[in-house]
Amino acid sequence: MRNPPILRSLLATLTLAAAAFAANQPASTVLVDARSIVNLVFEHNLEIAAERYNVESAELQFERFVRSQSQFIPLIAETGAGQVAESELVGGRRLEERERSGTVSLGIEKEFFDGTTIGARSGLRTTEDDFGRDSNPFVELGLRIPLFASFTRLERITERTFEESEMLEAWLDFIERLRDAINESQLAYFDLQEDLGRRTLIGGVIHDLQLLTQEPHLTSRPGDLAQVQAQLQSYQSDYIQAEGNLDSARIGLLDNIGLETLTLDQVLTVDLYAEDFYGAHYLEKDVPILIDEAVRNDVEIRVLEIARKNEELKKDLAIKGRWDIIGRLAGGYDFASRGANRARPAGYSAGLSVSVQRNDPKLLAISLRQSDAEIRKYGAQIAHRQRQLHNEIRRNLLQAVNARTFIRELMSGRVLRRGVYEQKRADYLAGNDTIDNLIEARSQLHNVEDDLIEELIEFYEIIIDLDEATGQYFVQLGDAVQQFDRMSTATVP
Repeated sequence: MRNPPILRSLLATLTLAAAAFAANQPASTVLVDARSIVNLVFEHNLEIAAERYNVESAELQFERFVRSQSQFIPLIAETGAGQVAESELVGGRRLEERERSGTVSLGIEKEFFDGTTIGARSGLRTTEDDFGRDSNPFVELGLRIPLFASFTRLERITERTFEESEMLEAWLDFIERLRDAINESQLAYFDLQEDLGRRTLIGGVIHDLQLLTQEPHLTSRPGDLAQVQAQLQSYQSDYIQAEGNLDSARIGLLDNIGLETLTLDQVLTVDLYAEDFYGAHYLEKDVPILIDEAVRNDVEIRVLEIARKNEELKKDLAIKGRWDIIGRLAGGYDFASRGANRARPAGYSAGLSVSVQRNDPKLLAISLRQSDAEIRKYGAQIAHRQRQLHNEIRRNLLQAVNARTFIRELMSGRVLRRGVYEQKRADYLAGNDTIDNLIEARSQLHNVEDDLIEELIEFYEIIIDLDEATGQYFVQLGDAVQQFDRMSTATVP
């Protein structure tokens, strides 16, 4: 994957953004709503933290491999010794000359990922013969440059495929798990809102029945009063159960976010019946515009596109890699001799060479086919994700529109049922109706209100799915989107 420091910068940006958010929100004053959950999950959910460390580990492994193929060696110490002996017969006598030599040097070397190597060294060359000993300080410089279609670079990019794939999988797992964790936490938040709404509805029934028990018309009729009190007791039991459900939902939300503590006071209440409801903007946008926004915001697609571009580079190298043309430049300077033989002057040497190598055509063909397969694979994954977003958004929008239509009908039905109850109450207190009809009218009003709560929560669950599909989680995380934009223009080492 392109430039692992940029990927690490993305992770660092996400972490710093979440840390900054958390720093401004002490645990005891954290307020939870459908939007703040995005940052809270990122900062506090330990499963997400584990995924972040997994990404970091994969990045370090990738960087370690690249670094091993692009090394800077700050110190190279070399020493060597040799001897040359020449002998010949002259006038029946064997004459022999011996020359002993030694070299001590210190140097540095830098090797780049594409096969370019540059090195320098400085040292002392010592020679000793029958005439004495002398030494020459020297400096040398060497440079090796792939001039065209470096096969070394192609091999190294191919070799790093495994580490690159591991890092890619780590990122995709992280993205998927983060989306799921936020989605699950938002669902838990609206589950709690549903329990809050149901408790409020039951409280409303209890309030109405308590007011009814105070009416003189009812207190003068023991049988009717007993029926109302029985109903009141039943709803009070339901209220206690609703309190238990509410506490269970609170714990579920706490667990999904990853907070250590969470009170109901920290959970902001949604006005489920508001005209400017959460997610209303989705119903106001054209579907094609919403789909285009979703594709642009989708981090998974961006990661896959970067991987595909890397494979396109490998394919380009494989096409050009039929020949390896390497240029070599070497030079050195020997300082004036010091020692017995002062006649050896200072001097320099320089050399330039070009080597041409015909690479294995079968190996190149395999590399080309492999790159083609990888490019098609990533292309298919991108197309699948785009189609998935397209279908999810269209399906969810259709469900949301239908849900709002049904919700409007239930809201109208609630108003009608409230009117029926009020009329039944007035008729009963006037002696024109029975207590059974009055209790039934209040029960029907409660049933409609309960159905409305259920439909509203189902609608908000659809909105949560739209939040996920349109990439709103990563939009809210802010700088992460810009980091991915920079990744797409980074160069492969």
